[in-house]
Amino acid sequence: MEQIRSVKMQFWLFVAAIVLFLLILGIETLNSVAKQYKAISEFIGPLGTPIIALIAAYIAYQQHLTSRKQLQLERYDRQVRVYTATQEFLLAVISSDDGRVGNEIFNTFNQSLSESHFIFDGDDVPSFLETLRRKYTGYAARYRQLNRTSLSSAKRDQAEAEVEKLYGWFDEQYRIETQALFKKHLKLR
Repeated sequence: MEQIRSVKMQFWLFVAAIVLFLLILGIETLNSVAKQYKAISEFIGPLGTPIIALIAAYIAYQQHLTSRKQLQLERYDRQVRVYTATQEFLLAVISSDDGRVGNEIFNTFNQSLSESHFIFDGDDVPSFLETLRRKYTGYAARYRQLNRTSLSSAKRDQAEAEVEKLYGWFDEQYRIETQALFKKHLKLR
């Protein structure tokens, strides 16, 4: 919409410039314009087609720029959705009492992981998300291991240490690492 207003304004500025040009030449009344129209049309007539072509080219270029910006905005929106899904996933992991996240959150995160390969430049975000998924799988398995009653004391201690270590890692990813990684990509250019 703003582009249309800009083109309209430029058109009217062009018309105003022509009127001003005619006034400077000494054409002050409509009668004199009508009398001098033939001379002006003979002068401007051959320039009409190239001027229209230039205006059309300018409008096409502006449309190209607008569609390019729209594409960038759509990509940015999709990247923000991946970031949000990642943060929600990490928050669910560190907030969980039993090492599990809900199916909806996990499925949304997995969809974001799949999409990340296509909307981010480079492999840093997709590989980071793959690492999150892989570590979460280990974290959930260790939590399940802790719930087994047949677990020996040494294995229970080892599983608790691993769960605690992974919890700290997930917490750090949520608070620091995810923002730092996505900040490099989430910029409107």
